[in-house]
Amino acid sequence: MLLTSRKHNPASFKVIINNHNISPEDNPKYLGVLLDNKLSWKPHEQNVKTQLSRACGILSKLKTLYNTTCTESCL
Repeated sequence: MLLTSRKHNPASFKVIINNHNISPEDNPKYLGVLLDNKLSWKPHEQNVKTQLSRACGILSKLKTLYNTTCTESCL
């Protein structure tokens, strides 16, 4: 839950639903987009960058594996 206010500290808010305390989050995800208390894109950009880096690393390893198995089976 993202709570912001110019006058109050977000940690001072208490939200209770059905006797369950709802705690505030630093970077909640809403519709696949990470938000922060200033509504900037920094956390989302960092998350996308990390996911892309991980995917590129996996594809790079699969490429070398695919090339070696393909050349060995073709001989």
